[in-house]
Amino acid sequence: AQLMLDEKQYVAAARLLEQGLNLDPTNIKVFDALVKLYIQIKQYEKAKLIAKEMQKRFPKSPLGYHYAGTVMLNEGDFVSSEQAFVQALEIVPKAAEPLSGLVRSMVRQNQLDRASAWLERTVEKYPDHQVAYNLLGEVRIKLKQYESARSAFKQAIELKPSWSIPYRGIAAAWLAEKQPEKALESLKQAAELNSDDMKIRSELALLLEQTGQYEKAMAIYDEILTAQPNAHAVAEKLAMMLVTYRTDHK
Repeated sequence: AQLMLDEKQYVAAARLLEQGLNLDPTNIKVFDALVKLYIQIKQYEKAKLIAKEMQKRFPKSPLGYHYAGTVMLNEGDFVSSEQAFVQALEIVPKAAEPLSGLVRSMVRQNQLDRASAWLERTVEKYPDHQVAYNLLGEVRIKLKQYESARSAFKQAIELKPSWSIPYRGIAAAWLAEKQPEKALESLKQAAELNSDDMKIRSELALLLEQTGQYEKAMAIYDEILTAQPNAHAVAEKLAMMLVTYRTDHK
């Protein structure tokens, strides 16, 4: 089914997954793949049916409630989506995906203080929950509480130093305060810890370019191309920079 998904042959992939469920209706991985596919192609009614079946067949798994919440959030039914995410968290209190979904629902309703309070209670109860700390940082940025946002991101980093996302969060907080050099420091740290993460390297290169550090930016784009020769967007970006900036310096 994965090959078909990559080729965007969604209908055929769904048929194949449905056949898989008929052969083995106890395989949660097939349920998981099918409900994700239905959500991706916005067949929400079918996704809801699969999610409901998952709740029945796998009562100790939060996934059925998480996917139900995801569908209802996509439909704009915030009350029902939050109820489903909370049910998922009652099954596995530290589950990252339903917590993220619950926070997204609150943020979309502009209930930032409520989201912040929920996350603060979560990290108080589970001080090793790095995802909750990261989400708390993101919410605090939206509240323009930049110093406390960085504090939350740093807590996430302490728990998982190699995780690049909180470093991005720190950079975002510095950029919101118009301090790009400090943002660069955070992105550089993330790139050093995650040498294979081309996304973080691309973000670093872009910020270097935006701050006028063209040679450094081009060097990183060149490194990305060496690692990923088929990264056409990066190749085009590098070519344009070579023409624009190196010509200007002649």
